[in-house]
Amino acid sequence: MKKYLGFISLMIFSISIIICLQLYPQFDFYRNTFSFLGTIKETALIFNLTMIILGITFYIYLNYIIERYQLTGKNNLSLKVLIILVCLSMIMVGLIPLNLNRLLHDIFAFALFFGFALGIILFGLRISEKQRLFGNFYIINFFTNQ
Repeated sequence: MKKYLGFISLMIFSISIIICLQLYPQFDFYRNTFSFLGTIKETALIFNLTMIILGITFYIYLNYIIERYQLTGKNNLSLKVLIILVCLSMIMVGLIPLNLNRLLHDIFAFALFFGFALGIILFGLRISEKQRLFGNFYIINFFTNQ
């Protein structure tokens, strides 16, 4: 089950955004941030609850990936700290909507997006290091037992 949690989480996020956009068709990607969906009466509960759930599920999934692919070594501590930062930030974005406390929300939203970007780099480095040791490494391996 854990190996599918990343895919399931992305599907939950996508479906919740689609539902929010259906409930509030005036949303404009050019004028509004995703966080705006957490402030609108029609979409706030769905969006904020989704962010909290995703913070929890991504935490479980990313720790599974570290264990499954033995992404250990000198970058392991920084990777684990980053996972905690990103997942906690995602939860806090859901708990502190934009209209409740703009400053705190913006801090957690920045940490979330910055953490994701940094995480992509760190995971990429760890995976490329494994690739040198074990040969080709494809993203599909995340979903298989091979």
